[in-house]
Amino acid sequence: LTVTQPAAKTSSLGSTVTLTCNINPKVKSWSDGTSRVHWYQQKSGLAPKLVIKLGKNPTDDFSSRFSGRGNGQNNEMTISGFQAEDAATLLYFIILYTSASTQI
Repeated sequence: LTVTQPAAKTSSLGSTVTLTCNINPKVKSWSDGTSRVHWYQQKSGLAPKLVIKLGKNPTDDFSSRFSGRGNGQNNEMTISGFQAEDAATLLYFIILYTSASTQI
């Protein structure tokens, strides 16, 4: 499994930022069609926080400014109206669930 993401992304306040993650080979969806891709945000020195679950749904801790989409191979998370709290040294990453007992 090869996961490719840009090393860094810069943006200005108020803009729309799209983060990409390409996975090869494609990760199949769950039987109900939902994505196995979950996006996390990790600020320096803090525990990771789940941002997007099942490929597209923002969690309660994150506003509707965050959205996701993808097909299990080409995946994106978009932040609309980029704000100061979205900035600084952040790490956005994904976790793939390939079975009930395996995470990558």
